[in-house]
Amino acid sequence: MKQFDVVLRSVGDVQDFVTLACAQPFIVTVGNDRHSVNGKSFMQIFSLDLSSPQQVRMDCSDDDYCRF
Repeated sequence: MKQFDVVLRSVGDVQDFVTLACAQPFIVTVGNDRHSVNGKSFMQIFSLDLSSPQQVRMDCSDDDYCRF
């Protein structure tokens, strides 16, 4: 499991993130300890509190992680 934090401040940031996540062959989740959503879903990401950094989690190889 790989993870990193991301700050999504605008609609454009979310759109860019979802576009990148959708291009991946593995599951991408975004959220925090209490609530996480499908990182490939524009609407689900907007259900998060985007005023703070969100944690991105994915189960992928090191190469896939670097490309993402």
